[in-house]
Amino acid sequence: MAILTLYPAYTVSAQTMEIDTTNLKLNAVIDNQMDTIAASVNGIQRDIILWHGADEYAAAGIWTNQTALDRAKELIESGNVKFA
Repeated sequence: MAILTLYPAYTVSAQTMEIDTTNLKLNAVIDNQMDTIAASVNGIQRDIILWHGADEYAAAGIWTNQTALDRAKELIESGNVKFA
């Protein structure tokens, strides 16, 4: 279980949510075919960025649904989530 803290726009307080990464589901993966791959994660209101920038995009290579899911879990568990 990972804790994710969201800072919604125009509010002073943060919203904390628990994310069960063992049962994480991606609704969609969006690849702009230039430099960013993002994902819509079930239970999170905004898309998260999986890979961004030339180096990360190249490192993602030919991603699969499983590698995208693994990356989402890695980012959420590390607390290093960036939103699209």
